[in-house]
Amino acid sequence: MIEQPNYDLLAIGHLNHDYIINIDEFADLNASQNINELQTYDGGTAANVALVAAEFVPSAFYTIVGKEFIKTEYFQKLKNHDNCLAILERIDDKTSTCFVITDNKSNQKNYIYNSALDKFLYLEVPKKYIDQAKIIHITTVPPKFALKCAEYAHKQGIKVSFDPGQNLKLYNKTQIREMLGYVDFLFGNKYEIQHLYDNLNIRVLRDYNLIMVTTNGEAGSLIEQSSSSESYFIPAFRTKAVDPTGAGDSYCGAFLAAYLEHAPLNVCGQVASAVASFVVEKHGCQTNIPTREQVVERIAE
Repeated sequence: MIEQPNYDLLAIGHLNHDYIINIDEFADLNASQNINELQTYDGGTAANVALVAAEFVPSAFYTIVGKEFIKTEYFQKLKNHDNCLAILERIDDKTSTCFVITDNKSNQKNYIYNSALDKFLYLEVPKKYIDQAKIIHITTVPPKFALKCAEYAHKQGIKVSFDPGQNLKLYNKTQIREMLGYVDFLFGNKYEIQHLYDNLNIRVLRDYNLIMVTTNGEAGSLIEQSSSSESYFIPAFRTKAVDPTGAGDSYCGAFLAAYLEHAPLNVCGQVASAVASFVVEKHGCQTNIPTREQVVERIAE
């Protein structure tokens, strides 16, 4: 954990203990299903994004943890990190826990014990931490808190990145429209972006001035921007994917880090895709984060 606030990217969102569960297929209602594999890993969207980005640029993340967290190996790992600052708000409860269930077709369902995350609603905007960043990346926090952070950063001239993930459906149409008015980067998988178009009738690139990145697993990703008719399709790197859980977070962290290093958008996408290809090769979101050198080698292959 770096001792002084000195970072380019600040991720705001959750940290949790991940239980990664692999099954053949999802059970029907009122039925049981055998588990093929069960493992516990370090996770949380904000932590995942910041730790990936820290391989390239100084990074930080702001989150809430339970009272037991300082006794965990996860805390010690963060404490000893020399390029990522973990800004932890402690509460008198357990740290959030996520159960990620993946079938043999890489479809996923997430079940989250949100003991700590609900407390975001009672926090003030972390202005002194946002002020230090060049980009803030807002992930899975309650919509009201996300909006307050985005509005503050936008007014300060700090770029705002947004990946609501599984929290997207918590936003009503008014909230998502307000949020997109503050956002410079929007990340989502094809289902989340389609939800904006189909369910909320929002035409992102027509109505807002931002960069939109749509990820689609093995089918690659698409980078589009409101200010240009030019778009970039980024193929996924071929690799043996074991666990897709951290692919989206790692893509975001790497993309924003490359952007902060002034890379063109297509190069940002290539770096992000390469990093994600490493992360999915092992179970857990933080188990196989590559170094800069490894990413450069994979792109050159």
